[in-house]
Amino acid sequence: MPPLGLSARTLARELGVPSNRISTILAGDRAVTPETAIRLEERSGTSVEFWLNLQMMHALEVPRHHMRRAA
Repeated sequence: MPPLGLSARTLARELGVPSNRISTILAGDRAVTPETAIRLEERSGTSVEFWLNLQMMHALEVPRHHMRRAA
């Protein structure tokens, strides 16, 4: 989150969630849930749909990447 001048811990505090939730989302080890998307919408001014679409795009890209590597 350095481009925004935020650490994961700071963002988590502002969103009212545990810091490991943000850290694991950023690492790609956890999905953005609808609840987290709502909190991000309120904090950033971007829509819930934006955050959930990013999650969906990531969820699709992971198996595509593995399938290309296996081919």
